[in-house]
Amino acid sequence: MKNKLALLFSASILSISSSVALADPNPYNFDIQCPVAQNSSDMLSNYGDFIAGYGKKSVNNESESQIYFKSKSSIKGVPAQLDHYDNQGVKYNSTTGDVTCSYASYDGEAPFEVTYTLINGKGGRAEMISNNKIHIVIPFGLKA
Repeated sequence: MKNKLALLFSASILSISSSVALADPNPYNFDIQCPVAQNSSDMLSNYGDFIAGYGKKSVNNESESQIYFKSKSSIKGVPAQLDHYDNQGVKYNSTTGDVTCSYASYDGEAPFEVTYTLINGKGGRAEMISNNKIHIVIPFGLKA
């Protein structure tokens, strides 16, 4: 009798668990492009206290939208004109959701960084990185 009850209990647990959603997140793919420092209508500008400009973002390969990057740290030593600067790299901080673009001068002037924070952008991973673009995958929700 005990064996039959144990078998019946095990079978009922298996049938219930097969209908329960298992953790299988649906990934969101973010493609982020850093702002450029020269020769563009969306280029970075030095506003005296901070540097800012527009980059681009697309989610799941859909249409691009503009996103606002801004410096978080001191820009002391960075000249007003940024036409001697180039993108040097981009990084993603999965604990904060920050995407940070780095710039360096080919004239030896002070480097700087600008940052955009992805909304609900924590916990992802960077899958492709170049000097001015990054592809980030963030698990979200459950697959249907």
